Amino acid sequence: MTSNDIAVSIIVPVYNVENYLHDCLNSLLNQSLENIEIICIDDCSTDSSYSILEYFEKKDNRIKIYQNKENVGLGATRNVGIKKASGKYIQFLDSDDWLDNRCVKKCFDISEKNQLDFLMFKLINFDEPSRTFFKTDYYSMKYMDKYLDKNLSKNVIDDDVIFRMANSACNKFFLKSFLIDNEIYFPEGLIHEDNPFYFRIIFESKKFMIIDQFFYNRRVRLNSITQSYGKELLDILNIADLVLSYFIENKIFSKYSNFVLNYFVSVIKNKFYLIDYKYRMKYFSLMKKLFNKYSRLYGLKNDFNQKLYFENRNFFNLVMDSENFIEYNYNIKQLKALQKNFKISIIIPIYNAKIKHIQKSFNSIKDQSLGFENLEVIFVDDCSIFKEGTKYIQQLNDLYPNVKSIFLDKNKGPGNARNTGINNASSEYIMFLDHDDYYLNNACEKLYKNMKKYKVDMVCGNYINNSRDGKKVNWTNRNINKQVTKYKSVFDNTELFKIDPSIWSRIYKKSFLIDKNLFFKNFKSGQDLVFYQETLFNAKSMLFVDEPIVFYEIREEIGNNLSSISLNNSESILKTLIDVYNYSYNLFIKYGCDELNVPLNNLNYWVNYRFLNSTLEFEEFKRLVNYSSNFFDKYLEFFKDEEIKNKELFELISNKEYVPAFSLYKQLSNN
Repeated sequence: MTSNDIAVSIIVPVYNVENYLHDCLNSLLNQSLENIEIICIDDCSTDSSYSILEYFEKKDNRIKIYQNKENVGLGATRNVGIKKASGKYIQFLDSDDWLDNRCVKKCFDISEKNQLDFLMFKLINFDEPSRTFFKTDYYSMKYMDKYLDKNLSKNVIDDDVIFRMANSACNKFFLKSFLIDNEIYFPEGLIHEDNPFYFRIIFESKKFMIIDQFFYNRRVRLNSITQSYGKELLDILNIADLVLSYFIENKIFSKYSNFVLNYFVSVIKNKFYLIDYKYRMKYFSLMKKLFNKYSRLYGLKNDFNQKLYFENRNFFNLVMDSENFIEYNYNIKQLKALQKNFKISIIIPIYNAKIKHIQKSFNSIKDQSLGFENLEVIFVDDCSIFKEGTKYIQQLNDLYPNVKSIFLDKNKGPGNARNTGINNASSEYIMFLDHDDYYLNNACEKLYKNMKKYKVDMVCGNYINNSRDGKKVNWTNRNINKQVTKYKSVFDNTELFKIDPSIWSRIYKKSFLIDKNLFFKNFKSGQDLVFYQETLFNAKSMLFVDEPIVFYEIREEIGNNLSSISLNNSESILKTLIDVYNYSYNLFIKYGCDELNVPLNNLNYWVNYRFLNSTLEFEEFKRLVNYSSNFFDKYLEFFKDEEIKNKELFELISNKEYVPAFSLYKQLSNN
């Protein structure tokens, strides 16, 4: 094959990816467009990556391998590839990812037909630990629908969209002459090199297109969750500097100043909270110099104050008003010391939370009709493994005087996190919210005004279950037929026990919880149930308001560390729920022995919605039967004269008949 025959050069920088390189290269060899060259550049790998490249080079002459003399990083390695490329078009592929086998031909055909400078397509994520694909709004570019499959330029799309598109170099297909003629290369020796490269291609291209195809498979590795963030994150300061200076030097700053200034401060702010604490003092010093450069040298101080969004403006001013990192922390403490007399403290436990979920919850609090300034928000991070949300609530702690973020050094579950919040709350009333749920905008006002008006220990609102039908939960079947119903005792209407234990739709008098020693028990799951029951037993007065307060959603994410506990039906969680039911049973023995049907009926939910949705192996099943059989005994004795769904399974578990019980379990769980 001669260089004139080559349609596309695919550039693959390689560094220590021996476990993934076969998938990557095979995806290129299987492309439906055959007249391609695959330029693999090893950046001094210390594993067997180079040997794998040599094997593939012998296998197919379209593969050309090179090796850097020293480790120079991704940007410099890609630049080497651009200079060595012989094809009319250039495409980049990271060596732990892979392409759909239709990708190169489809991109080539569309680019040729439309004479494009570059083409963009969508990315789909592949979670390495769970071996599952998942999409995100950012890489799916959901907000780009109106621009799909059209000839575009920077003047055709909305200004803000430029700053929201995925800036990865890997989901783009470039005309080589466009890059060479405009001298568009990656900055070298820096991470996040895609950012300045992206803005240059957008603003220097005359025509590009976005197609509605998920052609790029982006591998998310396990260590991306548990990684520590070292001094390499200092590079973002240089990257942000390159981007902002590009806008100024090319006289496009005035048109895009609102968006580029927020981009500039956002990326710097986000990495400030991500970088390991031992590098944060140095980061602060360099960041302040950079802010001073644009604020004073370029005279942009007023632009920063007028055009930055609230969080970015607060951060920028905190940095500018602080001489050093020590003074920065002192100034934050001083701001918080001025805050007092909140009406409600809202407690939000955090564990392995994503920023997008926290933002949605937090924004629903900021929009409260009661007034955000009247609310104290207490985030309690329960020693998260996945640090994205942890770093974000640290930002919120620093930038909002009424936000308090607490970081626990050991994971003990959401109950303990909520208890920590209760003990640190400064206001008279307490509410709870899970980080992936969100309030209606009048939630706090509605609960607060009813609490003050009726002078009760607790007010319970209703909720909307977005994971089911999206409607308000039906309370009429619990003998609640009025919009507002007051009770002196739960025994005025024992159907109250059967209302979902949705603590996020309630407000409590803090003194009631403290005086009665009402805290969450240390169960990993189900602690809401017994907390709700204990508050009902102890309240001297309570109010039920049949209006929705909160939107509840079950979080479905990839991997157990990110999914809602409601979806976790492991042996350990199922055992925990049995512990919860036994605790609940003993509560009713103590306070309401005439209502033992309530705690025992929890077993129906356990069997039909959790147990039969589990995937237990036989030994796990056997241990669980041994652990739960006593509670099944109590259930069968109490309901011996009543019809029971899946009664045969109940009896087999009660009698510890493992083999037939397991066989029936497998049969029922498959239906």
